[in-house]
Amino acid sequence: MSSSPNPAGDRGKTGSGSLFRPQVSRQPRHDSPEKRACPRFSRFSLWKPASIFLLAWAFCLLMIPFRRPGGDSTEMTAYVESRVSYYYVRSPLTLYLHRAVYHAVRPLGFDGAQAIALCSAAAGGAYFLALLSISRHPLFLAFNLLAGTTFLFFGHVENYAWVNAMLVVYLALLKRRVDEGAPLWPVALALFLACLFHMLAVFTLPTLLFAALRWNSERRRFEPRVSRDDLEMALLCFVGAAIIVALGPLALAPAAGLDNNFQRLTPLFTNPDPQHFYFTMFSLGHLKMLAYFHWMASPLGLPVLLALGWRLRGRYERFVLGAALCGLAWTSVWHPDMHKGDWDLFSSFAFPLDVLDGLLLQAAWTDWAPGIRRRFRGAGQSEKSASAPIGIA
Repeated sequence: MSSSPNPAGDRGKTGSGSLFRPQVSRQPRHDSPEKRACPRFSRFSLWKPASIFLLAWAFCLLMIPFRRPGGDSTEMTAYVESRVSYYYVRSPLTLYLHRAVYHAVRPLGFDGAQAIALCSAAAGGAYFLALLSISRHPLFLAFNLLAGTTFLFFGHVENYAWVNAMLVVYLALLKRRVDEGAPLWPVALALFLACLFHMLAVFTLPTLLFAALRWNSERRRFEPRVSRDDLEMALLCFVGAAIIVALGPLALAPAAGLDNNFQRLTPLFTNPDPQHFYFTMFSLGHLKMLAYFHWMASPLGLPVLLALGWRLRGRYERFVLGAALCGLAWTSVWHPDMHKGDWDLFSSFAFPLDVLDGLLLQAAWTDWAPGIRRRFRGAGQSEKSASAPIGIA
């Protein structure tokens, strides 16, 4: 059965995008067209997502005793507590956010690690809201929330919580774009913000191009699938993010986290520095490490995709598949400098993968559930018929 997106049907079943859209009060029928074109916003339009955010944040804070250690936790805590404000190239917005929260809560006796934990837990609230905006199906939510990726939001003392939360926000806004024809520029803004939270989101940029362009087979060229004003706004967001990345190390010196180059890749055939690199690409040691990262982040991610990938039909699912493939690609060639301690960095691939798997499981359950219910109902009726007393003539 096709799982192509149906705007009306999808909104009815999953509540797609509803948490990112303010509730609009209905206008009386006698209003003029001009009045109906400018809807009045409900006074309580934000109470529901705000309450969900706070509850999710509180839950993540309660789960701090179960958090996993991060490879660079000590280093990032030192940057947060430092008297010098660094421009951390790999994740500039994250470090500035952590430092702002640290200076706000330091009078209350909080240290740098506790400030980072507060920020990571808050990212968990944004992550949960984004999941609800994609789908509210219990199977979808369970598959995503029970994965190992959620440990990034349990007060994790590192820089990976907000970038991954923003990647899921990007996927949620992208669903509104595909299903409802919403503007592209908020989608682009979410992804560019994710890149500023951490540069690992740069590897997801091809999916944005896929959303903005389409291939014209007759003219044999790519053409924009957005309006001119929408494209200009998206380009403006891109220029703003590019200026921050390009001028930040110069204007906001001193800079740190500058080791973003091809030396971060796993060596291909020979190991030039055994003191730094643990293995060569796709050697047995490398494959074992990748298997460990998959086990820690989403042990069912690839098996579910391989089992149900044939059900992938809709355009939105193809976008999410593209994001998952981007994540799988870069994590398969990147070198884990902290060995197993880099589980948090390499868990990024699992966020779009789990979203896609959750949608596939939801579609499969929707198709198979009626047949399963009929079988159980038929089995129950057969048992009742067999146990009924037989009358004696």
